[in-house]
Amino acid sequence: MMRKTAYTTQRLGMSGFTLLELLASFAIVGVLTMLVFQGVRSMQAAAEGTRCIANLRSISQAVLLYAADHSQKLPSLGTSATGLYDGIWFRYRDFVSPYLDLADAKKKKLFTCGSDAEFSKLTLPSYVFSGGNEYKPGLLKGVAGAPLASLRAPSRTLLLLEGSMLFFKSFHEPNPASNVDFRSYVSFVDGHAVALTAWSAPGVSINAGINPPESYDYIFGD
Repeated sequence: MMRKTAYTTQRLGMSGFTLLELLASFAIVGVLTMLVFQGVRSMQAAAEGTRCIANLRSISQAVLLYAADHSQKLPSLGTSATGLYDGIWFRYRDFVSPYLDLADAKKKKLFTCGSDAEFSKLTLPSYVFSGGNEYKPGLLKGVAGAPLASLRAPSRTLLLLEGSMLFFKSFHEPNPASNVDFRSYVSFVDGHAVALTAWSAPGVSINAGINPPESYDYIFGD
């Protein structure tokens, strides 16, 4: 009988495994590692989403408490903003922070999405107020200064949204294809918060108050 000399059938050292068996084992370990990594990432994403919803609910309640103390009207600067970052979108935080019974450090954390690598660097809140109507009245929709009783669909009207949504991006999907809908976390005037599919609004540069087609689950304002 011819003696086998191929490396694939030679026993290696004291382990008793062939080279082929070892390579197969390494491949299996690699696949299992990849699956575990993907599972951990999915769990982290789910946990981050849960935190975002909790943050949005808490901030929304503070906004509504502010309204209750101001003739049932939502926050407003009372004037059109001269730039995006000095508008009510971001400055609403100054109005509602006193209604959050938290230390300053915890307030800052509440306004910050863990997946936000953009706005947080500018010390801006990750969650912005739906105030497009104050930026370009008559052109953009929003709820800045709106009496709560005047909003006909509070369960569909945005109160807060992730800042990335203004620019057709998602904190949770860093590199979405252009003109493709994406996932964002938002809250509504009635106080509930969800993850939803946001309209990509082809041909629009800033998604700061243009209502999507009726098939979507939200509007910026009446």
